[in-house]
Amino acid sequence: MEYRVKHRPKTKGVGGRDGYFMIVEYGSGKEVKIGESVKVRGGFEFRGSMHAAPVVRRTLGELKEILAVDGDVAAFLAGRGAARGPAPAAPAAEAVPQGRVPMTADGYRRLEAELKKLRSEDRPAVIRAISEAREHGDLSENAEYHAARERQGFIEGRMREIEDKIGRAHVIDVSKLSGDTVKFGATVTLADEDTDEEQTWRLVGVDESDVARGRLSIAAPVARAILNRGVGDSVTVETPQGARSYEIVSVEYR
Repeated sequence: MEYRVKHRPKTKGVGGRDGYFMIVEYGSGKEVKIGESVKVRGGFEFRGSMHAAPVVRRTLGELKEILAVDGDVAAFLAGRGAARGPAPAAPAAEAVPQGRVPMTADGYRRLEAELKKLRSEDRPAVIRAISEAREHGDLSENAEYHAARERQGFIEGRMREIEDKIGRAHVIDVSKLSGDTVKFGATVTLADEDTDEEQTWRLVGVDESDVARGRLSIAAPVARAILNRGVGDSVTVETPQGARSYEIVSVEYR
């Protein structure tokens, strides 16, 4: 069933701070609250009953993209029972256990490298910057100090997020997959049914998305529309420019 993650402002969020309710809305219009997010250093932090550790992203838009494909969120919704509305299936659910984060081997290596850099370079550098800024006197008007503290908050939040994802990673060897049905890791060629223009995308994890390199996040509207569809199928996707229809021309795993 079609669904999306959205947010709704609330007067007081977690810890008494202004924040947002995070909500799953099904195609039928039914809504299920999955937790709250609050503004923190480094972006927005999601706290839901299904998560042992918070999830932090720079913007609410990025946060919603992650939650839309989060296995723990899907498991939480499934646990509410059919009477409360069917839970959205995680992408390629038959291949990814609930609670795990799908990613390619390359994506996993990139996360490991980013975490290593944050720990060994960025964190020590910002600690030094904070120490140096303190030596300049009054902290209340010390722009360098406040900028360094903001940077520190982002680094710590990002490290927690990466550690959580690595701990729950489900690395998929795309070279071992086959078939003509669209799953995680597939390289898919789509033809615009109005213009006949073709585009080729590889469906990857949220952190691996790179439009310039033809890597499309599994959470993107186009990716969600073509999942589990096959060659020759047509799909319609809502875009900022209006509804666009595409035909699936080819599906490859390489």
